[in-house]
Amino acid sequence: MANYKSAEPAVQSWSQEQLNFDVDEGRSRTYHRAPGSPLVRSLEVLDGVGPKTARELHGHDITTWTDVVDDPFSLPRGMRARVTSSAHRAIEAFEREDVSYFVARVPPPERWRIPASMPRRALFLDIETTGLSRVYHDVTVIGWSRDDRFEVTAAENWREGLDLLAAELGDSVVVSFNGAHFDLPFLRHKIPRLPEPLGHVDLRHVLARAGYSGGLKRIEAAVGLARDDRVARLNGAVAPGLWFWYQRGDLAALESLLRYNHADVENMKFLLEHAAWTLDPGAEPVEFSRSSFESWRESRSGRAVVRAFTGSTSPRLTRNDLPAAEGVTVVGIDLTGSESKPTGWAVLDGFSARTRMIGSDRDILEATVAAKPTLVSIDAPLSLPFGRTSVTDDDPAFAEAGIVRTAERVLWARGVKTYPALIRSMQQLTARGIRLATDLRKLGIPVIESFPGAMQDILGMPRKGVSLSALAQCLSEYGLTGLSDGQSRTHDEIDALSSAIVGQAFWEGKYEGVGDDREGYLIVPTTDSVRPRASVVTIAGHFAAGKSTLAELLEVRGFRRVRYSEVIAELLGTSDRLALRVEGERLHASGRQTWLSHEVLARVREADRVVVDGVRYPEDSAFWTEQAGPAHFKVFVEADAAVRRSRYSERADTAERFDEVDNSISEREVDALRGLASIVFDNTGPMNAVEAFADKLAKERP
Repeated sequence: MANYKSAEPAVQSWSQEQLNFDVDEGRSRTYHRAPGSPLVRSLEVLDGVGPKTARELHGHDITTWTDVVDDPFSLPRGMRARVTSSAHRAIEAFEREDVSYFVARVPPPERWRIPASMPRRALFLDIETTGLSRVYHDVTVIGWSRDDRFEVTAAENWREGLDLLAAELGDSVVVSFNGAHFDLPFLRHKIPRLPEPLGHVDLRHVLARAGYSGGLKRIEAAVGLARDDRVARLNGAVAPGLWFWYQRGDLAALESLLRYNHADVENMKFLLEHAAWTLDPGAEPVEFSRSSFESWRESRSGRAVVRAFTGSTSPRLTRNDLPAAEGVTVVGIDLTGSESKPTGWAVLDGFSARTRMIGSDRDILEATVAAKPTLVSIDAPLSLPFGRTSVTDDDPAFAEAGIVRTAERVLWARGVKTYPALIRSMQQLTARGIRLATDLRKLGIPVIESFPGAMQDILGMPRKGVSLSALAQCLSEYGLTGLSDGQSRTHDEIDALSSAIVGQAFWEGKYEGVGDDREGYLIVPTTDSVRPRASVVTIAGHFAAGKSTLAELLEVRGFRRVRYSEVIAELLGTSDRLALRVEGERLHASGRQTWLSHEVLARVREADRVVVDGVRYPEDSAFWTEQAGPAHFKVFVEADAAVRRSRYSERADTAERFDEVDNSISEREVDALRGLASIVFDNTGPMNAVEAFADKLAKERP
């Protein structure tokens, strides 16, 4: 095994006499056997030599390019000239340290041989970031080493540091750990002006071939590599926290982060040496020069990097960006999968925060209703993958529909870690979330699905797994009050507050719905401009109160009118009032009211102003608030029974008696909509009063 020590790289060379050997002369000549570096032992570099031929040549004791030029006549005659000529070219390219030549010819799994044989062209690189998402997180530190030099640049001195790195990348082969999946794609996305390296070797894959799996620290332990005590306890999960505290004035945190980065970079040198020895024990030992963090720290470059942070430390969204949230109450719920495990619950009255832990579904529902929320934001899947009808694996659609929703796939593509909605460990949580959302919506309380981790990533806050205290501080910096009351809050309560903030962003219109119409949407905040919303007026009231009259007047004034009965009539193929009412009651009883609302929405999705004629259930009211937020205006049209009876008797399109309709199932929940209304309109006056009210609505709902 190679020793973990500094050493000058050996430079391999051949005489010009060796390079000028002419195969066609057929003369017997003695050649000095070239040193067996890993690259020189890669026969597949040579033209016409694949894995099978390479194995055959090894069987004839031809293991290096020098073996080929030493004894060309041991090669099959049909390939002798081509392979020998190719060996000469490879030797010449090796003399020039022509990395590009070998990157183009060495099979990807064997490219570790290039930096292992050209140590002066190897650039070991590692980055630190605020998280895992290339879309939402930032690069904070880039460290690299070539020969015995170490350089690192932080976000505070990008300009000078990136120029230095760019000059190195252009003529080197980068060595990283997991860099093919993380470091290099992150750099390409965040800093596209950086040039591509000549080649790249991901040590994670090389070490896997050598029999080592897992993260960098696990492999270091497996090979007996110990870190300096000052960084031994650090890992990638705490790196974002170190950057967070550095931004807030802690220079020691930055120095710890830089030392940690240096250890990652330097230890990759040892691991490549070890992998080379393991994968090709017959090759010359590989040794890379080591760099010193202390030497770098005392250099001009080090002094330029270790300095106070001068950028912004505020979250990307604060209360100043959300004026509409001042007047609303949002409940956030960090739901658990079982009533036996307490749930984090929070309420934001404007920006004043209160939190608690609650156990049972009944207690959660009671606390939430008592808070009189404008909106509830729940951290739990609130829908199933399209086609699924249950959360368990015995669902008939399990094989076809799977366990993952569109929302999860979109977040994964953005680098946001979240669990599939129906992975076994999530099934109880998903079922509980759906039940709770259904119960709240039946009370007319709108509910959105949120994910605190995504909110924290998007707004530039550390997740609770990085530092709970840092996350709590970010919530204060966001603008929440009431958090400095001396109460010790659990991570569940902090996540409940994060969910409530998603609700505030939704209400302001600074949000994105992640998912699709079939499965519903998970709401995440955005820092973009306010999202335009259609103005939606829903009209509720008992039958014959004058709902349709008001809706028709709004239609004349530029609103797109839509009715639930339209969808049912299309479904049945009849417009008979009794049939429509009975079918509507059946759909509601079977739990398909939300489906029906989506069908109604589909008819007016492109409209700027919508009037929904004939909302009958509290969950309909909740649905339209979930679509339009504060742009949903709820009108309850009221008229006493005598007036309605008189109007009903004048209809010629129904054979039902007034009392039968008045006592029907669909009329029983109408009174609950009165308590949810933005305004109650008394429609017992003359027609011009209705027209005046319609004029007022049209003017106020542009």
